[in-house]
Amino acid sequence: MSTRLTMADQGRESAAHALLGRDVDAEQMGLEDYESGLVDVLTNLRHFADRYLIDFHEQLDRSYRHYLAEREYEWEEETG
Repeated sequence: MSTRLTMADQGRESAAHALLGRDVDAEQMGLEDYESGLVDVLTNLRHFADRYLIDFHEQLDRSYRHYLAEREYEWEEETG
């Protein structure tokens, strides 16, 4: 099972990749860059949903329910 830290890191990498279109050292990006990257990720997912006739808002609501459940996870990596 992933931890919240792992999921947050994956989101950071996705935002960095969306913003610059390539792998980058996401730790060197500023907060405003992450915000732009997040917007790009969400926009691309909307286009993806349109292309495959997926109800984006329905899936966004579903993801929010997953988020609510997952935010109970610990931030620290699991051991053992």
